[in-house]
Amino acid sequence: MWRSWFAVFLVAVTGMTRAQQPRQIESRLVGGFGYGVEFSQLEQDSGARWHQLPGATESLDGGASFMWRDRLCLAAQASLTGNGIWFYQPGAGASATHLVFRAEGRVDWISPWTKGRDRQVYFGLGCGWSMQRRGHYEKVKDDFRIRADDYPQSTLYLAPEIGVLEFDDSDRIEIGLRYLLHLDRTPAGYGTLVHGSSGAHFTFTHDQLALVMRWHLGFPRKEHTPAEPIYYDKGPRELDSLQVVHAQRGTVVMRLWDNAEFDGDSVTVWLNNQPLVTGLPLTHRKTRLLIPLDYGINRLVVTAVNEGRVPPNTAQCRLRGVREHGFFLLRTSMKVDQIITIMRKWE
Repeated sequence: MWRSWFAVFLVAVTGMTRAQQPRQIESRLVGGFGYGVEFSQLEQDSGARWHQLPGATESLDGGASFMWRDRLCLAAQASLTGNGIWFYQPGAGASATHLVFRAEGRVDWISPWTKGRDRQVYFGLGCGWSMQRRGHYEKVKDDFRIRADDYPQSTLYLAPEIGVLEFDDSDRIEIGLRYLLHLDRTPAGYGTLVHGSSGAHFTFTHDQLALVMRWHLGFPRKEHTPAEPIYYDKGPRELDSLQVVHAQRGTVVMRLWDNAEFDGDSVTVWLNNQPLVTGLPLTHRKTRLLIPLDYGINRLVVTAVNEGRVPPNTAQCRLRGVREHGFFLLRTSMKVDQIITIMRKWE
């Protein structure tokens, strides 16, 4: 088991350090904790009635995550969980803690309705195994006695989750509420309670409702400087400003396509005087470009390489990751270039 988790960590660290350009898949190390409650099945045997309070559960998590285009996150993690149960009656109280190791894979889907914001809603589903060794707990004081036994078992569980994901340049923080349900309803343990002439017994499955917080830790990308920089020079062309939009994340997505008759149009796209793509043919198929942003003002310029058979050079553009609607109709020619200004907030 430990060899598998070591391989996951190795892949994650390798992915973080090797690529310097914007990537479709971001890999990060994950650490976190959870705090929740669980209930047991309590049955009275004799005497004064026993009651129970929600037992506290605490967990420590560690693993790796892989996020695709800030839309879908796959994570693998291991957890060590302390599951507590608490019983009481007038004049007596009883508690016991059980340790459980878990290995889990999880998929999180990030809601498209919150795209382009620092905080986004996500929906997740975890699937894993709860692994428990045989254990024994016993406490005797005066006429009070509690005994609990854990059964050795490995049980499959599902854990639906909903929460909020906060984006930073390279890190992610998520806070979520989840419910962990074991598919095998066989009890994980059995216990007895005795106080004077009253007695009860209980079973538990370690199902739980928990609040979780996780940190997805990445490494900032190194700045890449071309060996021979090429600077945008509009020359005799006019520069037509379309709109000023605002972004908070370090990368936005640009899609370009010809929304009219395909007539051989081609464009070059510049970002802050650097070429992103040159001589791009415009077709009905959408071309996707990742736009890495600096803090402050970013100038995205589209220039016409030609005007095709039917001038001017027209294209449909969509920016994802900005606060505004992000749709633009581009009309460039050999005399007019168009510019979109993207303002990235300073933190």
